[in-house]
Amino acid sequence: MDINQLAKLIKIAEQANIDEIEIREGQTNIRITCRHASYQTPYQPDRVLHEVATPMFSVAPQPFTLNSNESILANGANESEAIAYPSESNTQTIVSPMVGTFYRKSSPESPAFVEVGQSVAIGDTLCIVEAMKIMHEVKAEQTGTIQAILVNDGDMVEYAQPLFSIV
Repeated sequence: MDINQLAKLIKIAEQANIDEIEIREGQTNIRITCRHASYQTPYQPDRVLHEVATPMFSVAPQPFTLNSNESILANGANESEAIAYPSESNTQTIVSPMVGTFYRKSSPESPAFVEVGQSVAIGDTLCIVEAMKIMHEVKAEQTGTIQAILVNDGDMVEYAQPLFSIV
């Protein structure tokens, strides 16, 4: 097969929108592959950028700590309603299992699940943390007495934020 015949085959393949043609003539094999204007190559970016997220703050937040004789006052609360901070070393802290809203009672008219000084057993419901209309009951993990309630009813809580201390 000469060059003129090959050129004619290429022209015919392009005009007929043939993607690929293969010709065998004796021991010679010729494959012609055409890319038409309708063929679109996949998008290839000019360069790939590798960006690393940088922290927004250069200083890590420091945990809030209270002395053993201090207490937390809710907005507008008086000294008798202070939330005591646990001071004993044998205290277990119950933490929030997720981000959500802390509720001490199952409904506005219901009594609170627990009060400071109340004895609790393993499995007793201490509060509810609500996230996306799903109510998650937080239960006591040990038998003991509620020493402190560390969050106000209706407050937003973070994952692993202390909620109660039990002695």
